[in-house]
Amino acid sequence: MTLIQKINLKFVIFVLVGVFNTLLDLVVYLIFYEKTKSIIVSNLIATSIAMISSYFLNARLTFKKHKLSLKMFILFILITAFGLWILQTGFIILISPIVNDIPSSFFRLFGSHIYLIRAGLSKVLAIAVSFLWNFIWYDKVIFKNNDDTNKIIQSLE
Repeated sequence: MTLIQKINLKFVIFVLVGVFNTLLDLVVYLIFYEKTKSIIVSNLIATSIAMISSYFLNARLTFKKHKLSLKMFILFILITAFGLWILQTGFIILISPIVNDIPSSFFRLFGSHIYLIRAGLSKVLAIAVSFLWNFIWYDKVIFKNNDDTNKIIQSLE
């Protein structure tokens, strides 16, 4: 198998793990929202469970890691949380005015729900940005075996 094939396979597995964790996040969010009626509590619980699932599935399936550590987990959570909560939110704020300038006629098929389509489009674009952020950091830092990664993890001690 060539290097490009290995990278493509790794990326496909990463996408599948990401789809699973996104669905897990959504299902857990809806279950807890039904019970608590709190967006904040439900989202914090759902994203936390999805991040933990993502760590173990990506470590084992995507990046084939057999030795995991608490320090690696903490670095994973910090990078993932930054990608989801800071980068994604910032990108939504940045891209929303551009998406809102798209003529309404472009969204005519969606009837009176144009505002949801615009918000959803901004979110999808932001997900793509955080998705690439996560893959690069996971592949090049968190789950890579090299001295630089070991130095980063050791500095967390």
